[in-house]
Amino acid sequence: MTIGNRIITLRKAQQFSQEELADKIGVSRQSVSKWETDACAPDAYNLIALAKVLNTSVEYIVTGKTSSIEIDKTTRQQVEVKSLATLGYILIAGGFIMALIGMFLHFIWCIIENDIIKVFFFLASAKIMPVTAINAP
Repeated sequence: MTIGNRIITLRKAQQFSQEELADKIGVSRQSVSKWETDACAPDAYNLIALAKVLNTSVEYIVTGKTSSIEIDKTTRQQVEVKSLATLGYILIAGGFIMALIGMFLHFIWCIIENDIIKVFFFLASAKIMPVTAINAP
């Protein structure tokens, strides 16, 4: 199958006339006719425009082969959602770790300042030690 035959097949699959296809890519109807009869081939710019309008790839128009690397839209969206979810989990874990580091540094600061009351309140607020232990005689 030639480039012209592929253009005809793709154009008819989209139910475009030569005139409609020409209008969509900004060329004359005669240019589309010449491409379809293989009198000449579209240049790179027009190949890109053809591929876009005909919902295919430049590779298919030129060679008739589909890319083995193409990923359909649904798969691409699923990968993007999984990536965003992973990023969310990383940010939540990072925030949790930062909170723990902050609590630990506050605890150490209280010990360095020899402020035992603050240490007890800190432990009580973190639910590590019951509040009743603070008020014990």
